[in-house]
Amino acid sequence: MIAFAALLAVALLIAALQIRGAVTAQCIAAPVAAILIIKLRSLIAPSDRSLRGLPYRLGGIIFIPVVWLLLVVFLTAEGEAKVHKAEQAAACRGTLAKALGTRPPGVVAASSNLGSFLLATTPHAVLSAPYHRNTEGILAVTDLWAANLQDAQKIIERKGIRYIAVCAADSERGLFTALNAHGFLARITNSPPEWLSSILHIGGTHLFEVRNGR
Repeated sequence: MIAFAALLAVALLIAALQIRGAVTAQCIAAPVAAILIIKLRSLIAPSDRSLRGLPYRLGGIIFIPVVWLLLVVFLTAEGEAKVHKAEQAAACRGTLAKALGTRPPGVVAASSNLGSFLLATTPHAVLSAPYHRNTEGILAVTDLWAANLQDAQKIIERKGIRYIAVCAADSERGLFTALNAHGFLARITNSPPEWLSSILHIGGTHLFEVRNGR
């Protein structure tokens, strides 16, 4: 038991630093959880329909990961709002992918979450995607969103960016606006510069193309 506790503690510590460590913690905890459930079951007669069977039934349910996800999403004050925002973000991704699908291939600047979807569904390259070895691309997009117009132009030229895609419902948007509430991201969605051509603007969905000879 001490060895198990030590292994679980190490796995949880790793998970605190790198979320992938949570998988190891689950693998270590699962056999012990199964043993506990079996022991509970052995204390309850199969035909017993009284409240004595409740711990066993609950014991099985609480070890299902999706149950915890549902608790977080639906039993919090912001659960419904988060679901609605996720639906809006999904609609935005689909709209952008459809619009980009008809455009000549180029490099797209977008948030990491949006970038991975566009990379998979369009013929374009993306600057940022949620891949831990893509540090340079992620930082470039972060710098772009927080930059003033002059610095944004330099980043766009240096990285060869042709398209810029923005979703107002993107979960990462708040992180970028927190860096600079009046940065490039806020500027282009309200008053884009002349060297950006607006290809698409539907609600909070924006797609721009960088004009040649800017």
